[in-house]
Amino acid sequence: GNGKNLPPLRVAGNDDDPLKHSGFGFRALISCVRDYLRHRRAYRIHLRDPLDFGTGFFSTRFPAGAIDHIRAFAKKHRATVNDVFLATASQALGKFTAEQRKSEPDPRTKRDRVAIATAVDLKPLSTRSLDHVFGFFVGYFTIVHDHPEKRSLPELIGVTVGETSASKSAARALEFTWGLRIARWIWDWSSRPRFKAQLFQKGLPFLAGISNVNLTGSWADQEKMAPGGRAMVLDYFRISPVGPLVPLVFTLTTIRDRLSLCVTYRTTAFSQKQAERIATELTERLRCLEYFG
Repeated sequence: GNGKNLPPLRVAGNDDDPLKHSGFGFRALISCVRDYLRHRRAYRIHLRDPLDFGTGFFSTRFPAGAIDHIRAFAKKHRATVNDVFLATASQALGKFTAEQRKSEPDPRTKRDRVAIATAVDLKPLSTRSLDHVFGFFVGYFTIVHDHPEKRSLPELIGVTVGETSASKSAARALEFTWGLRIARWIWDWSSRPRFKAQLFQKGLPFLAGISNVNLTGSWADQEKMAPGGRAMVLDYFRISPVGPLVPLVFTLTTIRDRLSLCVTYRTTAFSQKQAERIATELTERLRCLEYFG
């Protein structure tokens, strides 16, 4: 684009931190306790070597028009497309964890919940305007479902809508970000690499995260032709990192009628076969929404 058409921007500084001006700082400890209790029964993936941060990834594309069926399904159930992604991913992951629990040596361990992280824009939650500030203002909140593999998709979507709406309206995402900041203090306090590598996996176990972006109408959706008769943007590939907090991430990207999925996973937590099996389960469930009543 033409730089002359852009509004004046400045790089974010410490004074632009949404947490500073959110009014939720005093609730950080309460948020930490609540999130800990919600995750007590969340499935904790086994890390063969917590200090191994090797990563694998692969991608797949849905048939043209699949996103239209997902949108129609979401509208029918008064949900967002992201709510449908979260509920469907919970079902796929619930099926995986149910199979894993059967093979675990300690049957007394009851971790039958699935916890998924999803992102939310923190800028609207700041009491200061950040419209002309360039920075990273993304927070996260969690969706925790009991036995999602045993529940119908409409039921699971209804519960998901309730959780995501509450998180956005009550700014639970901001509270969770405060909780992560407190956890970071504990992280910095320890000098043991293994303790740091297992801190989140033991205290706040997540099975996966979702990053969902619609780039329709953005710079990545260019129909104009470059010199030589080729499209200005031939393709767009988006990938999300994994780490100590989230061992598996589903990155969903929509451009008009095209939907793609990139799966990133920690190789110490999932084998390639396991990650591909989960992704196949997720994609098949999403494709079947065309025929779902």
